[in-house]
Parts: sequence; C-alpha cells; structure tokens
Amino acid sequence: MFIGASGGSTGGGCKVSRFQILGRQLRAEIWRLLHPRAVITARFNGKPITRSTMDSSAAFFVLYMIILTASTLITTAFGIELLTAFTGVLTCLSNVGPGLNMLGPVENFAWLPSVIKWLFSFCMLAGRLELFAVFLLFMPGTYRK
Repeated sequence: MFIGASGGSTGGGCKVSRFQILGRQLRAEIWRLLHPRAVITARFNGKPITRSTMDSSAAFFVLYMIILTASTLITTAFGIELLTAFTGVLTCLSNVGPGLNMLGPVENFAWLPSVIKWLFSFCMLAGRLELFAVFLLFMPGTYRK
C-alpha cells in the first residue's frame, strides 16, 4: 500500500521512482561518509540525479509521512483502533483499495464518523492529485498576480 505506482502512472502514493531516487541518494551519502574526498554522483537510469530532484523527492516523502502520521492520529482520536486507522489513511492516501481489520476487503467505510470520511476524502484527493499540487491550492501566493 505504501508504494503506490510506477513513475508514469496516474496512481497515487509514493511512486517507485521516488523510492529509487531516495535509495540512490542514501547510498551516495553513505559512500561520502566512508570516502570523504571521493566525488560521488548518484545516478538514475544512467543519468546523474540533480540536487533539486533529490530535494523534491525527499520533501515529497517527508510531506507524505507527515500527512500519514497526522491523519492516523486524528483518526485514532475518534476511537478507531490503530491498525484500522493507519491502513485506512494509507489506502486513501495511496488510492490502492481496501485497508485491514475493520476496513478490510469485506468491510466498507460507511460506519466511520463523517469527520473521518472528510479526512479520508482529503487524503484521497491529495494522494491522487499529488501532494504539492493540492497544497498549492491552499497557499495565498497561488492566487496573486
């Protein structure tokens, strides 16, 4: 559920390519610690990964984790069990189908409180349209000339 789709797909969640970029960045940072004088370039599909690409992938991952954690905590505050809350948020944020436990394959979301349904709807929208695009809608600078 966590890894949503391939890079060119319209599916939600953290894309596989972002995890590959983060993995390559992590490996390059470890090599830099081991060999401080070496010139190490992280590569993806044979091409060097730019710093801005690495930064945007890391920022997306951090924002994804913040939304996942905050939404799970809000859901559990309404008395919903942790596994159900976590997988419910994860399935909505990644747009992948059923969760686990009370939101499993033979269950549905109808029993959830309205506030949680709104929260899950936001997670679905944010996951499907990409997190940064949705958050730009709420930024005042987006609507100024």
